Amino acid sequence: MHLREIEIKGFKSFADKVVLQFPKGISAVVGPNGSGKSNVVDALRWVLGEQSSKNLRTDSSVNLIFSGNEFKPAGQSAKVKLVFDEINRPDIIDVNTLEIEKIIYKDGKTEYFLNKKDARQKDLVELLASLQLGTKGLSIISQGSIENILKVSPQERKVMFEEILGLRQLEMKKDASERKLQNTNTNLDKVSSLVNEILPHFRSLKRYVSRFDKQKEYQDELLALSQKYFGYKHKV
Repeated sequence: MHLREIEIKGFKSFADKVVLQFPKGISAVVGPNGSGKSNVVDALRWVLGEQSSKNLRTDSSVNLIFSGNEFKPAGQSAKVKLVFDEINRPDIIDVNTLEIEKIIYKDGKTEYFLNKKDARQKDLVELLASLQLGTKGLSIISQGSIENILKVSPQERKVMFEEILGLRQLEMKKDASERKLQNTNTNLDKVSSLVNEILPHFRSLKRYVSRFDKQKEYQDELLALSQKYFGYKHKV
């Protein structure tokens, strides 16, 4: 699997559209301090599913949009697209070129595209996890990453190895199933509370219905007896 191209527009310091090509072999992005090298890595992290503002070096996701300067007005959206080729994973995806695009707008709305088709964040994250791509493993190694790997908590280390071994997708499905089960149990508790609240009223209504049925039965019996009585009186 090979990262062939990154397209960035309106993301952080990239006001205009920039396309970076990465031919096979070793590629490097060089430039002086403040030229936006780290922003390229942030863009890569962002599309691969990074949600931590701290890791993206910003206060909020909306602040990822170009804020403007003396030459350019502030942008209305930020877009980053990654193009991978040589996927060679027919068991996961039936194409050999993969385009992943993410767009965020000023109002906070975010859109995702997979090979130019609308997609959900959940679907993209699961696909990337199955391809062993993500932000928790070793897909991206930043300055100080090795030291951080040694300092991470056991839980964070577990997530990292799951991603490296391609198990993250299964763990995500397990977490989703556990959340659904927890929500189901919560709903069952609510239903149980409603049943306990309604049951006394139901019993009371049941008694009223029983009395009403008895009343109708007595009325029918009274009507029949009245007809017999007045029929007899009429003959007499």
